[in-house]
Amino acid sequence: MIWSDFYDNYTEWSESTICSRISSLEDMGKSDEIVDVVIDLPNEKLKAQLIRKAIRCKVLFTHDDFMNLDGELPDEVYRELAIHSGFDANNPYLDEDNLTWDDFYSEYYDWSEVDTLRRIKKLKNFGSSEEVCEVICGMPNSECEESLYQKAIASGVKFTDDELEEMGKIEFDDKGFLDNLITDEDIAQVEEDVAILCDELDRLDPSKQPKPQRKGLGFFGTLFAIIGAFAGTVKSKHNSHHCDGDCANCPPHYGYRYGRWYYGHGHQYGCQRGGNGGASGRTYKD
Repeated sequence: MIWSDFYDNYTEWSESTICSRISSLEDMGKSDEIVDVVIDLPNEKLKAQLIRKAIRCKVLFTHDDFMNLDGELPDEVYRELAIHSGFDANNPYLDEDNLTWDDFYSEYYDWSEVDTLRRIKKLKNFGSSEEVCEVICGMPNSECEESLYQKAIASGVKFTDDELEEMGKIEFDDKGFLDNLITDEDIAQVEEDVAILCDELDRLDPSKQPKPQRKGLGFFGTLFAIIGAFAGTVKSKHNSHHCDGDCANCPPHYGYRYGRWYYGHGHQYGCQRGGNGGASGRTYKD
């Protein structure tokens, strides 16, 4: 049995004859002719038989064919046709080959991960960056998220900094980020503060402190100085806890007397730094 004979005569046959003739078909006609016959057949069993025959013969159905068969076939057979033709049995009016952003935006949350990933690749256009950002953040997995992001970028979507941050796509340029964070005024103020600090250290202990180099601190030197200044953690000179011989100018410091620590000049016993007793580091006793 060839298709042209079947197509011209099936309306005159009984249901049993149609069933046997479908089984004996050696070829199939065009998809729109098959759809016409399916719609005209008297029961779902014959409709399903003809469609399955067409699927085995690798007939290619269009999206219009698929939509026209909605409600004509048993659910199981309609799903088989959807898989064969690349359509969605749950949404027969969604045309993947002409998928628009509006279709994607309104339907994506009902799709499986496999369907979503396939349809991302078929998108023809995109909406606003705000909508695209919203959908990317709602993707079912990281693969779909990255695929949609890359497709959007390739299609010319321009995201704002806030949208990039929301999607986790911010890639900081450390130097550029710090340049924006630290102004020229900040740097000038810190350099001035550092110079004053160096002068103060010189005045307190000129024998211990090397002369600071009065040159630019450089970017990272200035950065570290800013961090120190903001944190309020500038440290004074190191206390060696030993007498330095300059007893007359010995600064206030902790000592021990009468079973307790106390603070001040002139103590004579148990001095933590050697006291005011001389360069030997030994203290006078009462």
